[in-house]
Amino acid sequence: MNERSGSQPELWQLAKNSSGYRELLLGTSKLATVLCTNLHLSPGTTLTSYHYIYRFWSKFDILETDRKFIAAAAVLLSWKVREDIEPTRSSRKLSELSRFLYRITKANSLSQLSNPPIPLELSSSFWIYKDSGKEYTHYMEQIKTYEFALLRAINFDLVPIELPFSHIERLTRILLYSPRINEHIEEGEEGEEEEKEYESLKMFRLLASSISLDFYRLPNVCMQYNALEVSLCSVWYAGIFLSMSFAYEDASGFNSWISKICPEINTERVVQCMDECSKVLLWLINSDSA
Repeated sequence: MNERSGSQPELWQLAKNSSGYRELLLGTSKLATVLCTNLHLSPGTTLTSYHYIYRFWSKFDILETDRKFIAAAAVLLSWKVREDIEPTRSSRKLSELSRFLYRITKANSLSQLSNPPIPLELSSSFWIYKDSGKEYTHYMEQIKTYEFALLRAINFDLVPIELPFSHIERLTRILLYSPRINEHIEEGEEGEEEEKEYESLKMFRLLASSISLDFYRLPNVCMQYNALEVSLCSVWYAGIFLSMSFAYEDASGFNSWISKICPEINTERVVQCMDECSKVLLWLINSDSA
């Protein structure tokens, strides 16, 4: 596989200017999501796999690589990196991942050629048996090859990346309970039962975390902004969807909710991140690969 030319635009610029590249990136991140979901991996592993996909394509030519093996290699490496801090251990990572990738690829290709379509639930063992495991073995070898290329792309840096989830946990609690800003977001709600408040916090946190995963589906946000900036945008959008009054305030002002809960943050960068996040959400809504 060939490395990218230094004269080529950045990956996030390609996604911004070309719907074709956007669909390619979204389709690849969607495959990574499907793999992580069916292997019961954590949101942190899923998000890390997105990050690795973009790091891979920042080094290698996007049009000369196979996206299904890129997605699988990114999931495999993310699984290994995250297993020391999350309960996702398995001694058969490569074989489990290869088998599932082989199954969905085989079933999808057969569904396109057959009438009526063959269901996705078709057992992979049948197809592995039919060709004596040759194609399955090829999948395993390709995933290992792409994993090594990915390690080169990240300069063998296996330190877990910073994720937005811990920031979201803190920010959502502050926005709901902090006396500094309660007057803005909880006016008239002081008499609510503790259980109802907990449910509100859980919903707020879950929605913000889900939105942050959407933001990482394209490199335009995660390759330009850090986890704290993305988490602020995520809780802002969650606040809009839940009709929380803080989300409708001017975010750029000196006394904004952002400067109150994160006085050390560059508010201007967060506002720019919000604008980029808006574009990503619109692209997701209009995408065939979302």
